[in-house]
Amino acid sequence: MHAGRTQYPVPFGPFDSPVYVRPSPLPLSIQRIQGGVIDGASVTTLAVTGRAVQPGSLVIVFVSADTTSAVTVTVADDKGNSYIQSDFVNDPGALQGGFVFFLGNVQGGPSIFTATFGASNFSVELLFEEFTGIAATRDPRDGHIGADVVTPGNGANTISSGSITTTQDGDLVWGVCECVNSIISTHVPSVGTGFVLGQVSSGLTVDKTSEWQIQSAQGAIAATFGTSFGTTDSYTAHVIAFKSSAIVAPPLADPWHQWSPLLAQ
Repeated sequence: MHAGRTQYPVPFGPFDSPVYVRPSPLPLSIQRIQGGVIDGASVTTLAVTGRAVQPGSLVIVFVSADTTSAVTVTVADDKGNSYIQSDFVNDPGALQGGFVFFLGNVQGGPSIFTATFGASNFSVELLFEEFTGIAATRDPRDGHIGADVVTPGNGANTISSGSITTTQDGDLVWGVCECVNSIISTHVPSVGTGFVLGQVSSGLTVDKTSEWQIQSAQGAIAATFGTSFGTTDSYTAHVIAFKSSAIVAPPLADPWHQWSPLLAQ
């Protein structure tokens, strides 16, 4: 052995053939990329503009609308993609309701998301968020539900969407809550335990908060929110889970290329 050289095991098997090693599979991480919100009054369409969506992303759109009269809503983007309606929850006392739309594996790089109403709507708001790392299908849902929550009381986690049971580890769990009878910014719901803040909105229409988390293990989960005005205010709350991308195995590693710089010392 030459002086000054460190001895390393030689990564060869029988007959001097290279030994190939496959590293452990790596999950694709879920990331929130962007979000935005806009409100309006007495309109038939409402559009929010963001950055161009990355190919294959999931886009979630929440629409709040006045339900004094029967209301229909559709959502599309500037690249011709139509979005899937998941849930609608109405609060008959406040006559305000929330629609959840989404689309997985979005293509074309859209940046404008438009809600179209069947008739002029007095009190509307549009919120969107983009996530990557979601299963590459139009409908990657793994459970969804919504609830009308009337005067739930005060405190953390007093508002609940109701529970769903997911079937896959590592889901994105997204929730949204709107205070349907207040436009006072201090009445914005707070994020539930274990969730990360997504988007907050207060102003012309109703106060709302979105939240998200990555559920490490499949099972029962609900979107929860807190409030200090739950003895007088009412809310709609939604939860929807999306399956993550399949785990991707890295390419086979060639130990000769890994060791050759060391063996050359």
